[in-house]
Amino acid sequence: MWLNNGSPRILMIGLDALEVSWVDRLLAQGRLPNLARLAQSSARLTVRSDGFTLHGSLWPTFATGTPPGFHGVHFWQQWRAEEMRHVRNNHPAFAITPFWAALAPAGMTATVIDLPHVPLVTERGFRGVAAWGLHDEMQEASYPPKLLGRVRKRYGKHPLHFDTVEPQSGKDKRKMVGEMRRGIEMRLHLWTDIARRRNWNLLLGTVAEFHKMGHYLALPEDLGGGYTNDDAIYDIVRAFDDGLSALIDAAGDDCEVFVFALHGISGQVEYSSLGRQVLRAFAGEQPEDPEAAPDLVRRVRQLLPDGVHRAIWRRLPARIRSARQGVITTTGWDYTRDRLFTVTHDGHPAVRANVAGRERDGFVDAAEVPPLLDGLERFILKLEAEGGLPAYGSLWRATRDAPGPRSHLLPDALMVANPDVPRTQRLSGPNGIEITTTRAEARNGIHTGAGFCFYRGSRTLPGTSTMDNLDFAPSVLSLLGLPPGGEMQGRSVFA
Repeated sequence: MWLNNGSPRILMIGLDALEVSWVDRLLAQGRLPNLARLAQSSARLTVRSDGFTLHGSLWPTFATGTPPGFHGVHFWQQWRAEEMRHVRNNHPAFAITPFWAALAPAGMTATVIDLPHVPLVTERGFRGVAAWGLHDEMQEASYPPKLLGRVRKRYGKHPLHFDTVEPQSGKDKRKMVGEMRRGIEMRLHLWTDIARRRNWNLLLGTVAEFHKMGHYLALPEDLGGGYTNDDAIYDIVRAFDDGLSALIDAAGDDCEVFVFALHGISGQVEYSSLGRQVLRAFAGEQPEDPEAAPDLVRRVRQLLPDGVHRAIWRRLPARIRSARQGVITTTGWDYTRDRLFTVTHDGHPAVRANVAGRERDGFVDAAEVPPLLDGLERFILKLEAEGGLPAYGSLWRATRDAPGPRSHLLPDALMVANPDVPRTQRLSGPNGIEITTTRAEARNGIHTGAGFCFYRGSRTLPGTSTMDNLDFAPSVLSLLGLPPGGEMQGRSVFA
């Protein structure tokens, strides 16, 4: 069944951060029968992305078909050099246009539900919801404006909230399993109802529950009574598998289908909180654990039960949360003397150079930055985690690894953690350097750059088995008979 505009319909289901090795294991065990049936009638591709480094760039890259140096988005909160402060990534300086905006002039429509860090398209015939149930922090919004309220009224208040990145007990994680299963069932119910109407050219959404699952269930763990993290992963993924066939059937046999993950999750406890101390040590100063001397707000928070302060934090206005996060990141830096400082990011500590003419208070000559970062890289490669393994594997650099007209909006560098270090709370280096943290371990999974895609549709793939995250936008536009955008760096897999 085709729309009156004569264009095909495309269903895109993003399995946010679902680790491919978990999927393959469950498929091999015969525990995901509906996904297995889809796989048998689909072409399978390996997906490559920037997931290992710039975690918040993945969906903006997908949405624009451009790399991070072109779109400039890397986290829910970003450094605004002109103001020397952090702002949310919906600030006009970080505005991007998703590829499905190109459908409107062609008389086509799109419905997009919960895509992290991607703005809504507000065109006639389009529908979109942001932050109904997301793991990433994003400001609630919908188009038409009352759509989010209608979704909540009919399908319920979603149990998934933006992550507060705090320690979770085994009891917390068992509760999380039930919440994530319920959230997936709600999500599939909504999608299936939309799909059944078939009044769209593109229906796109994410299973954001998998993202939270990966961050908190990646390492082996008994969650109580012999119920393991593997059991929890299966129970959550099974909720998706149970509803998959009904969704695809509702979309129709003639609908093009993509079921995909842009990246996965590997088992590692984040030690990004050590980044500030690493920079202090590199500058020849004594590193001090900021967790050992918390400010008044943090001390009050520590007196509250976990559930209470999580609830309070989530109910605070977005601008207050953003301001507080900015304070946490910037406290202790003196922009009149510090040549390097940290900016918000997760997984790998993000570094910014205090460049004259770029930062409002900058004083470092741009020519000094490459040798300064060379020195930082040599320094971090000498740091060892507990057990003697190198703590860091490299220093990612925006000018080299993400060049483009908006690379200045990204961190200048990332201290890339060694993926072979599962956990550490202490780093040691030459001349007796010791860097420790008293911060309790929270998430035990970090992003990788490896994903997958199952495609079932009318086109054949000309001998390719790999696609880049950049390739989704031109591929979908190709299916719709539309040309790729002028800045798109990817290629259609159907070419």
